[in-house]
Amino acid sequence: MTDDYTQHVHAYNITTAVQMNHRHRMLGVSSPPRAMTPGEHYHSLNGRTTFDAGHYHTYSVLTGPPANV
Repeated sequence: MTDDYTQHVHAYNITTAVQMNHRHRMLGVSSPPRAMTPGEHYHSLNGRTTFDAGHYHTYSVLTGPPANV
């Protein structure tokens, strides 16, 4: 990748909505950017939620589409 955004990551700290009287948190850092179409990119988020109510969840998602800021 040769664009200016090549080596950035995003930290995240997400609290889920309450479901069945409990909630989970997801904390982590995204992957470095991966190229899409010219000038656009996406990130992957992978991990495991906090342990609550006797269980946890795993997740694996891709970000996108790009948002103008």
